[in-house]
Amino acid sequence: MIAVPAARDSVGTEGLLVPFDEANRQLIAAVRPHGWVNPQSRGVYDLVVIGGGTAGLVSAVGAARLGARVALIERGFLGGDCLLTGCVPSKALLRSARAIGEVRRAGGMGIRVGDFEADFESIMRRMRERRAEISAHDSVQRVQQAGVAVLFGHGRFTADRAIEVDGQRLTFNRAIIATGSRPATPPVRGLDQLPYLTSETVFSLTELPRRLLVIGGGPIGCELAQAFARFGSAVTVFDVAPRVLPNDDADAASIVHRRLASDGVTFHLGVKLTEVIQEDGTLVVRYEHPTGVSQATGDRLLVAAGRAPNVDGLDLDIAGVAVSNDGMRWRASPFRMRCSWDGAAPRRSSFPGAPIRIPKWRTSARTAATPGSGAGASRPSRSRSATSIARSSTTKLRASCASTTIAAACWAPRLSPRMPAI
Repeated sequence: MIAVPAARDSVGTEGLLVPFDEANRQLIAAVRPHGWVNPQSRGVYDLVVIGGGTAGLVSAVGAARLGARVALIERGFLGGDCLLTGCVPSKALLRSARAIGEVRRAGGMGIRVGDFEADFESIMRRMRERRAEISAHDSVQRVQQAGVAVLFGHGRFTADRAIEVDGQRLTFNRAIIATGSRPATPPVRGLDQLPYLTSETVFSLTELPRRLLVIGGGPIGCELAQAFARFGSAVTVFDVAPRVLPNDDADAASIVHRRLASDGVTFHLGVKLTEVIQEDGTLVVRYEHPTGVSQATGDRLLVAAGRAPNVDGLDLDIAGVAVSNDGMRWRASPFRMRCSWDGAAPRRSSFPGAPIRIPKWRTSARTAATPGSGAGASRPSRSRSATSIARSSTTKLRASCASTTIAAACWAPRLSPRMPAI
């Protein structure tokens, strides 16, 4: 049994959960307990899941409840983006922003409202409390109770059916790679030399920026721009695309644009960012537009310009998996390794040269030992739908790797009937 150190900067998690108040202490105790000791591997796992975010948790727990022997590897905190830096914290902020919008429009419904002020410190504290409360549903204790072995550390493939984590070698019949993605950095001169916020670090703010510059007019950029504008920041959004939400319906994007503009958000669309610098403590974004060159100033900069997949250090080539801008492909026999998209084709970032936004994907080893076929014998499992899980015997899963659709049906009945309101 080996004690596992706390998550560090190398895995991109240290610094995300600040300030270190009671809510964040409760969160960490649930999703990465201090002094956690990884269980020792015993035998061959039916399924190893790499990544403890939403997809990884649902796949691991769903497979375990179907009778599989499952190990889950996570290098940071359980819960992933959804709990820590995505769905939960962002929607908690949006709920506060929505309340502000309702108060401002109350006069149109015949309700007189006096002067009010957004308390940013209280808004962020409420967000942290909601996140800590919901963390119980992604906790180590809950996953263990479902029958999943939880290991913290960086996993890397050492063979097509073996992975090493924290000095241990785990062997498996099938694997799911659910390591998610991280914010991408657009190729803008000077950006890598300056401190900037992303969709991960913005939720650690304790003071409201007076002027917020946002690079990226996609969903993340738009929702955070509106929220901070309603909280009281002067917000400016830049995008190379001629409109916000360039990958979505144009009419819907127009509605979003008008509403954000009515909240005070300033847009510079169809522009090319040329440089980001800092002068006397002020951030300056310089950009080219059809009629010339301009610049905008601010106190904080938020970069929301696409995502990049977390596949570094996994040694996927050893597992027979190739990664490219088009996604993942197996290099081994399709009966040994199967890769599939979980949705539509990837969508490119709105900034040229930035990494592609890659949808969720998964991979599974396709050869499994077959009971009754002789000692050590194996044969390819019968191919089935990429969105199904099935049992072929009392101990083996014989379908493509667990999909979130089917596994969620196994996970949902154990959820508390009274989820806390965000």
